[in-house]
Amino acid sequence: MFALLSCVTQAPPGYGDTALSEDQVTRPGSEDDDTNDDGGGTHEGGPEPVVEPEQGSWTIISSEVVSDACNAAPLFVGQVVGETLTLTMRAPDAFDFERSDGVLEQCKLDGDGGLYTCAERFEDFDGNDYGYDGTLHLTYSPLGDFSSAERSMMDVDTIATCSGPDCPEVEDTFNTTFPCAMRFSLDAMKD
Repeated sequence: MFALLSCVTQAPPGYGDTALSEDQVTRPGSEDDDTNDDGGGTHEGGPEPVVEPEQGSWTIISSEVVSDACNAAPLFVGQVVGETLTLTMRAPDAFDFERSDGVLEQCKLDGDGGLYTCAERFEDFDGNDYGYDGTLHLTYSPLGDFSSAERSMMDVDTIATCSGPDCPEVEDTFNTTFPCAMRFSLDAMKD
């Protein structure tokens, strides 16, 4: 019915300045918050060297729903495997991932290995396009990890809310509740 990461709307004021704090996130591929194998965020007695990702074309090679507390992921998950992204460095610690349809993730390296966070991104789905009087609002909070200059895992925490008179009908029809929290994971490689 809907597709994950599809129609982009104008972001509210402050977009690009928002990032999750370290106590709000679990890094992709980790079982707990803010820990690594050596227990302290250091590498051989010092900070872990920053991974500098390669610019150019990347391809999403896998995706999965990591969590779906309200049974809503089927509404939003589209086919993203095989999708192409373009990585462009904006500064030594800042880069963009841009999809072929123009959707842009504005990201910043965290200065520890390959960890990065991206600005929150906002989308709206007009329910009238699907026969409902209402709007679904999505907030995406991406964060990721470059395991090398040519490989990245990204987790996208997603909050879906609904406004409009038909929201209860949408909840009943799709056996879900709003607000809804979901997490999607994407794995991408440099072409």
